[in-house]
Amino acid sequence: MASSVAGSGETLPSSAGPYAVEHPPITLRYLAKAELNYFLEEATRSGAGGVVRTWARKLREAFLWRIRRTAGRGDAPEVVLEAGRLAVNPEDLGISRELLVYRTHEPAATRLFGDFLEEGMTVVDVGANLGYYVLHEKRVVGDRGTIVAVEPAPRNVELLRRNLRSNGLGGVHVVVGAIGDYDGEGSLYLSNRSNWHSMTPTDRSQTRAVRVEVFTLDALVERLGLPRVDFVRMDLEGYETAVIRGMLRTIRAHRPKLAMELHPPKAGAEAIVGLLRLLQSYGYELRWIVNRRLDFSWHDRLADAVETMSLEDYVRSEQLVKEGRTVTAFLEVPRATA
Repeated sequence: MASSVAGSGETLPSSAGPYAVEHPPITLRYLAKAELNYFLEEATRSGAGGVVRTWARKLREAFLWRIRRTAGRGDAPEVVLEAGRLAVNPEDLGISRELLVYRTHEPAATRLFGDFLEEGMTVVDVGANLGYYVLHEKRVVGDRGTIVAVEPAPRNVELLRRNLRSNGLGGVHVVVGAIGDYDGEGSLYLSNRSNWHSMTPTDRSQTRAVRVEVFTLDALVERLGLPRVDFVRMDLEGYETAVIRGMLRTIRAHRPKLAMELHPPKAGAEAIVGLLRLLQSYGYELRWIVNRRLDFSWHDRLADAVETMSLEDYVRSEQLVKEGRTVTAFLEVPRATA
């Protein structure tokens, strides 16, 4: 099955169909390496006491996950959230596991959406996964708002559509594919954590990849005939620089608000600085940044996760240039200059 991207002159193959199984097998080597790195970091930061507390939390997580992942009917247990009900993937060690155990995901960033979004907005959610943020976005933009949920991974798409149906959400358009800086097809590298799938291979993604449809956000906006774009959310594991390159026409025309994870360890601090300088040239300012390392419901420093600083201060900050800290950045063009 194929679809045509407006203005591109190309017919693009669909990514659905041949890739029914998404997750590679969970190997002991993969888990051991991930856990060892985590505990070494914890020991350096918090000492022996921090390691003990982390082990206790991990054991509790494993116990609750093992019980709750088999609860309910069918192949996808449900989690009840304030924004609605979500069916999750019982094989997913990422967002699904976090939701099953803690009933929330990125709580600091989630709270900010209520202040950043407005009723009636048109939202493009890039990397919608199983729909956690889509539920929260729809709750704010309401019936007058429109959401375009873009997701390339087949199992995520299946759960996303299921969650939209079970919550009775209208005005949400699911687009199967990946946003990039070209129109065609590319490789999606898969991880055992579904929110770590990436269009570029990383230490968090496994060696397995599937072919998916790729298009620029500019081409998607044209194809769907969107008269406006008010907000774009993206979490792309280092691929954010490519996505911005493919949405410059949308930025010039609409100046949408942006909520995007920035991954200096993957994209490189210099590339992130270049991306932010580009956005700065279009009038963007930084409203908040959220330290991803602290943005967990169990973290004792969750209250410190959100910072406020100017975009100029951030691009010169040690946390970006030297530490390479992963953050969620909320950016907007002030109304006086939009």
